[in-house]
This record gives sequence, C-alpha cells and structure tokens, in this order.
Amino acid sequence: MISFLSLTIIPVLLFSETPFLSFAEEEIEDEILCRETYVLFHRYEDNDNICISESAAYWWQQWGIGEIIKYGLNHSSHTESQDNQTSTDNSLKLSRTNVAATIPLHKGYFDGDIVYFIITDSSEQNHADIITEQQGWQVEFSPALNDIPNIELSRAYIFSNGVKGDGIHGFQGEVFASTPNQLDEYSAFTKHIHVSWNADAIPYILNSEEAIFAAIAEGDVTLSELSVVLNMPQISWPDGEMKLRDEKIIDNETTFYDGQVTNIDKNSMTVTFVAHRGWGPDGRTIYYILTDGTPTESIERFGIPSVSSNLKLSESSHNEIFQFGNGIRSTSGVLGYQPPITTSAPGNLEYSPLCITSLVEWLDTEESQILASYDDLQAFEQDGFLNITQTDSEN
Repeated sequence: MISFLSLTIIPVLLFSETPFLSFAEEEIEDEILCRETYVLFHRYEDNDNICISESAAYWWQQWGIGEIIKYGLNHSSHTESQDNQTSTDNSLKLSRTNVAATIPLHKGYFDGDIVYFIITDSSEQNHADIITEQQGWQVEFSPALNDIPNIELSRAYIFSNGVKGDGIHGFQGEVFASTPNQLDEYSAFTKHIHVSWNADAIPYILNSEEAIFAAIAEGDVTLSELSVVLNMPQISWPDGEMKLRDEKIIDNETTFYDGQVTNIDKNSMTVTFVAHRGWGPDGRTIYYILTDGTPTESIERFGIPSVSSNLKLSESSHNEIFQFGNGIRSTSGVLGYQPPITTSAPGNLEYSPLCITSLVEWLDTEESQILASYDDLQAFEQDGFLNITQTDSEN
C-alpha cells in the first residue's frame, strides 16, 4: 500500500555501475578530449578513462570509484563550476525527509552459526500473507521476483514440520547456504526449499546445509523446491553484520552515508533502518531502505553489503530509480538533490525491490524545478530540459 501518510518500503536498492559516456567525445592522437562541462575521469576498477558530466564525476570521486584527470574544453576549473552551480541552485526542505523503519528480525542458521535476517517481499501472494500475519509487518507481493534466473538465487531451507520454533511455518529457523561473506554466492533473493521430516524420523535441529544433506542420506528428511522467491536480506551473520550508524538520531539532515542501520536488537528481535523519502511513479510519497547493492566502490560508503550477482539479473526483474545529479538541492537524494523518482512501487504488479539507478541532470540548472512523478520526468526529458543516463547493467 502507498499513501502520503503510510511508511512504504522499497527494500533493496541496486547501485549498478553507470558509464556516463560523453555525447561529444573525441580522440586525437591517443588523447581523449571531452566537451565543455564534461571531464575526463579515470575508473580504478576498469582501469579506463571516460568522459562524464562534472556533477557525476564529483560524486564518483567522493565515492572512491576513481578520479578526475582532465577538465573539458574551454573550462577553467571544477571548483569554479561547483561554486557557480551552488549559487544558482534552489533548495528544497521537505518534512520527514528521513524516518525510522523498525522491522522484525528472524533467526536462522548458516554452517552451525546464527544468522539474523528480515523478510520484505514474496513472489507469491499466499506466502506474502502468511509471513505478514506471522511477523506483524507487511511483506510486499512482487511477481517480478519470478523473473530472476534460478542460478542467481541463494538457497534458503524452510521447515514444514519437525521441531517447533519461530520459522516461517512455525518450526525451526531457516537454514541458509551463504552469507554476505560468500561474495560470489550470496543474494538476498532466495529459492524457497521445503524441508519435511519423514513420518518415522525423530526431528532435531538442523543448523547447516551439510546437516540437512546428512539427514537426507539417513532417510530422515525430504526436500521439495517451491516456485516461490523470497527477499530475505541478512542483517547479522557469522563474522559480520550491517554497519551501525554512529549517529543514532534520524532527522531531516541524516545522510545516506555512514550506514543504514541505527540499531540491531536481538532481544526484541528488531532492526531499525533509516528510511529515505522519495516519490513513486504517480507522485505519491514512498520511503525506501538500502540493504545491499553493487558495485562495491559505489556502495561502501552506504554501509551495505556488496552483492555482485545483482548485476546479472534480467531487466524484467528490476525497476528503475532516478537520482538527480543537479538542480534543486535537498538531503533527500543520494547526490544531494531532490528526492528520487521510481518507475514502480509496492502495490503495483510490476513492483520489484531491486532497482537500477539512472542519473538525471538538468541541462540548465536555472530551469530546474521539482519533479514528482515519472510522467514529469518523461515530459521534461522529451522537451529537452533533462539528460537521463541509463545504467548499463549486465543482463
């Protein structure tokens, strides 16, 4: 559900690498010359040089993705450009720019140790309803999760009988095959694999994938894979957890940096996130949290795990979120400008918690104004006021 008053969460935000190639790029005698207001930028990981807009380069440099090595034609200095832009930009002050989102924790297992996680989305309505009732917090229905290739899903074992406990179906806690420490294996998006104790077996706690396989070999349990994908971001895992913010107070000045979590309470079994304000495609207010992302260089400062598998997901499995790189200043946007706009939100059948980021830039910042819907965004782009750089995801 979405309304101006309710807290609506987009649980996972993917920051995918964006090349921002210049529209007017020339190569003369092995030297790249970028047009005015663009800069030549060196990316550390790719070890290449590209032309990107000054505002994008400024933030990429802040994020540690690379460094500016040359300014555009007929341009004196980046600092001067930033100063001039600051003097012409307006500011937007929204109430409740950031709010606290306290979400129920669940306890499961990985390799004999404890994992704490949340459940935010389901590809199937029945399981969304079951888990919502069990945890007392809304699980969103997202059919788009069915479009994630099976090979890119993590494995989560969910018990349908056996030892009573706090698992999804009222039995022991779930067992995971990976955590964020397993960079090439972990994903918050999980296959739903039922573990059922056979009639003549005596149930006991199985706390690892290896223990489950041993129980199968003994003839004690049977596995069945359901066509259900759950979004189950891990909050705390063996030898790691999401970064806790040093500043615990959440207010209008809270930034995206220094972590997304203010408290992990394993006694009350809750985790408190910073929920950031944005706009859904129809202009209604949404709040979203960040739980993981990619690439590593972009998301380290957000204090969330890096998940490389997200780059391989199909286009139909994700939505798009448009972050502004200039224009109306506000703490609502990742780059310090107006709140972002999404192409879908919970309640829409095309909704997905996975988002690819695109950069929106006003061609003339003096023309900038608040845009609050996807229709606004498209209209101003078609009229030539905006440049939108799409993310180049590896589909």
